Amino acid sequence: MKGRQPDLPTMIWLPEIAEPAENFKSFFGERKNKICDVRNVWLLNYRNQGKSDHHDSFDMDCISADIIRWMDEK
Repeated sequence: MKGRQPDLPTMIWLPEIAEPAENFKSFFGERKNKICDVRNVWLLNYRNQGKSDHHDSFDMDCISADIIRWMDEK
């Protein structure tokens, strides 16, 4: 989100793990919230919320099966 003034520092917002960052857009955009007066805000999802185009190899079922197989080999 662009701050209300030019050339502001950027704040990176990482929500709780189960909540998408988009849920905070209205909070930071409210006029009574002064954060956009002094910062640009990047709302980041740091985990897959089910909307990303990640490769199938990042599927948790595949990863956990690989870990179990690796541990069985040890």
